[in-house]
Amino acid sequence: MNEQLMEKKAETEQRIDDALTRLGEVAGKGQPFSLLLAPSDEELDAAVTAEHAWAHGQLYSTVMQYLEQLVANLSKMPKAVGRAVSEAAPQRVVRFSIDSFDGGISTGQVYFNGGRLDLVFRVDALKTNQAGWSDVGLDVRDALARIGKSPSDDEPEPESAPAEPESALAEPESAPAESESAPVEPEAAREEAVSAPEAAPAPSDGPTEAIDKHLAALGEFIGDGVKWRYAWATDAATMDAEVTSHSSDLKGTLLNTLEAFLGHIVDNVRSHSTPEDLAFAAPSRTLVFEFVDIDDCPRQYLGVFQAVIKGEQLYFVGPAMDFNTWGSRGRLGRDLEKAVQAARGESGPTESERRLAESLAAIAGSSSGGGSNDDGAAAASSHTGKPCRACDGTGLGTCNGCHGKGGRCNYCQGSGRSKAKCPSCRGASPR
Repeated sequence: MNEQLMEKKAETEQRIDDALTRLGEVAGKGQPFSLLLAPSDEELDAAVTAEHAWAHGQLYSTVMQYLEQLVANLSKMPKAVGRAVSEAAPQRVVRFSIDSFDGGISTGQVYFNGGRLDLVFRVDALKTNQAGWSDVGLDVRDALARIGKSPSDDEPEPESAPAEPESALAEPESAPAESESAPVEPEAAREEAVSAPEAAPAPSDGPTEAIDKHLAALGEFIGDGVKWRYAWATDAATMDAEVTSHSSDLKGTLLNTLEAFLGHIVDNVRSHSTPEDLAFAAPSRTLVFEFVDIDDCPRQYLGVFQAVIKGEQLYFVGPAMDFNTWGSRGRLGRDLEKAVQAARGESGPTESERRLAESLAAIAGSSSGGGSNDDGAAAASSHTGKPCRACDGTGLGTCNGCHGKGGRCNYCQGSGRSKAKCPSCRGASPR
């Protein structure tokens, strides 16, 4: 027996019970839910431990956090959602399981099976130290729609619900008749949802609070306090479908990815740009996200959405296959200075690239004993009469696709060099 697992079970038992009770209250003010771990707690813990050794014996702590977050997320939704959950899970059971195909990639995916509420995870997602874990339950509308129980968001309905128990006590036989007629409106709502393309990204009611904070932070950085807006270049349903066509695991995660993108953009704009550049980039204070082919991207940054100024809006463009939180997405927004330069019709290195070149020139000059030069780029390559070491005398920057390795890279055709000038010598190095 896994003693550490049992100890953690005892420690978390009360909080788990409390969360299950609150889940019952949120889901139609009914009886508490019960917990089911499938195939068993020890097998689940062993599967997670095989992926992450540090997670040994921590299953119940993880389950507790997920249950508490599930309750928190569901409680923020309209009461109609809670009632629909109650109807979809009459067994009052919440089941945790793992599945390599149907499981959520960053948090538990909601399903309704056999009268249960199922939270299905990929084995490496059954933990709470990854981005997106706290979004558990935000896809409940999508899960309800799959079984034909899309809730109505009409507000008058929650107010009339408390009045029914009194009549139900007096006339117990009349209650079923009313409940049978109630699905008429959800049926109509369901048909409307099917016909409307905007319904596709519904799983991502999403981290809207975090998104709002990021948008407000951009206004704070400029100093005018104006909260920014975001927009999709096409409708959200179409963009969600494009992302899903490349990775089915990302269905309904459009807003989750957006929140991560905005976080990187805020951090990098603060670190690599000025308030003046940001204000110039988007007088309308609007960020637009657009899917384009890699060949239509303005710069050779592999795997990163790139900044482009169009009219009074700041666009971030890139292939749909890159609209996720993997790889080098943390570089988002670092090229704002380039976008501003292009919009102003300027060419050559940016201010930050000039500073870098001057620093490199100063280092090269001090190490060789040479004097300084008004043109830092010339000093970097010609004060010793030798080619620039940063570009090996080619005058070109390093390819962002293969990072200078060459080979079969489609971006540089094996040269390892980009078409842009070397930021160190600005193309002045002898060839």
